[in-house]
Amino acid sequence: MEWFITGVLVPVVIAAVTAFGATWYATGHADRRERRQSDRAATDAIRRYIRALSNRADYLEEVAIAAGHWDPDASIIDPGSDEEVRAAYQGAASFFYRLNVGEGERAGISNTMPDLGHHAMEGAGNFAERAELLQQALDRGLLPTQ
Repeated sequence: MEWFITGVLVPVVIAAVTAFGATWYATGHADRRERRQSDRAATDAIRRYIRALSNRADYLEEVAIAAGHWDPDASIIDPGSDEEVRAAYQGAASFFYRLNVGEGERAGISNTMPDLGHHAMEGAGNFAERAELLQQALDRGLLPTQ
C-alpha cells in the first residue's frame, strides 16, 4: 500500500497540480498580453487623430497668418485635409469610450470635425483645442475594457 501512495498517487497529484498551475499562469499572461495589445491599438488610433487635428490646425494657422497670400508649394507644413481628419476620427471613434473624460469634456470629442469658424485662425484654434483635449484625456490613461 505504501508503494501505491509514493509510487503512483504522489506523482499523479504533483502532475495534476503542475498542469493546473501552468494553465492558470499561461491564461493570465495571455489576458494581460491581449489587454496590452488592445490598449496599444486604442492609443495609436487616438494619437493618429490627434496628429491629424494638429496638422490641420497648423495649416489653418499658417493660412490665417499669411492673410490669404499663402503659397502651398512654399510651405513645409503638412496641410492635412478634412478627409484625413475624418478618416482618423473613424479609426479612433470606437476607442473614445475608453478615454478618461468627464461629462463636460465628452461633448468636446463627440462630433467628427471641429468647427472651422468664420476665419482660418478661429478654425485653427478649434482644431488645436480638440487635439489638446484628447491629449490630456490620453495622458490620464485609458479606462479598462469591460
